[in-house]
Amino acid sequence: MKVKGVLAQENLPDDQFARGSSYIAASYVKYLEGAGARVVPIRINRTEQEYTNIFYSINGLLLPGGDVDIQTSQFSRAAKIFYNLSLKANDAGDYFPIWGTCQGFQQLSVLTANKNLLTLTDTKAVALPLTLTP
Repeated sequence: MKVKGVLAQENLPDDQFARGSSYIAASYVKYLEGAGARVVPIRINRTEQEYTNIFYSINGLLLPGGDVDIQTSQFSRAAKIFYNLSLKANDAGDYFPIWGTCQGFQQLSVLTANKNLLTLTDTKAVALPLTLTP
């Protein structure tokens, strides 16, 4: 059976409904379980060694959507550790997929480019063409 990790999100400081310092939306867990995976929650604010131990216990990672800083948050710190471990594993022939949804995908783009290429806009509900370049 495949075991997938889901990285927790930090609660925003001004969220009056937040309970605790982090959370994982149940929808991500149910999504993975519906596909037959066992889910391991990955908490933020852990040591690099703890993340490394978890990495070697799972078969993939889901970076969920959210609303934290993709360069300075504990979410981004943990994501970077898992990303670098996955690159090493993949280079060694051990396939380790990372799926990013919404902010998780943005996090992957920042990690891949090694800088933030994203631009903040106030655009909503506008469909634009996607033009890929080499």
